[in-house]
Amino acid sequence: LNVSVDDQSGDERTDALPNYFPTNGWTQGNGCSGCGVKPDPTEAFANTWHDTTSHVNDTEPRTISINFTGTAVYAFFILPDTVTTAGLTILVNMTFMLDGQPAGEFVHIPTNSTGFLYEQPCYVNDSLVNGPHQLFISANAQTSASLILFDYLLYTYVFLHI
Repeated sequence: LNVSVDDQSGDERTDALPNYFPTNGWTQGNGCSGCGVKPDPTEAFANTWHDTTSHVNDTEPRTISINFTGTAVYAFFILPDTVTTAGLTILVNMTFMLDGQPAGEFVHIPTNSTGFLYEQPCYVNDSLVNGPHQLFISANAQTSASLILFDYLLYTYVFLHI
């Protein structure tokens, strides 16, 4: 059974919400008047996404924490691909940790080929041991600012009959 975890409404099975750190560093992207990057809400899962920009000198990293139980996980993002305003951060640079261990990174450098890329699976792991897991997604702003537009996560839940 594939279960969705929306950025806003959370886990459709458990009602658990993603945790955003720091809480004042994230914004609900749909309707954000101060956000420079504006995807089409009708292209986003459930018409919502969470938006953050992490800068090199930020004292707190921008992180999402999501708990789930299952055998696979897929994290989906919206990727900006065109610079619309000079100086606007659209580089996407993320690191992933699963169950406290480094699990990969993802970098998207805009190509100016399209406005946005929707439903992009930036982290996929389909070989997990069935059980509880915790995924941390962090903006990597060690050398330059990084934008994250988190849309949703899917995980594969396996119900065991005992």
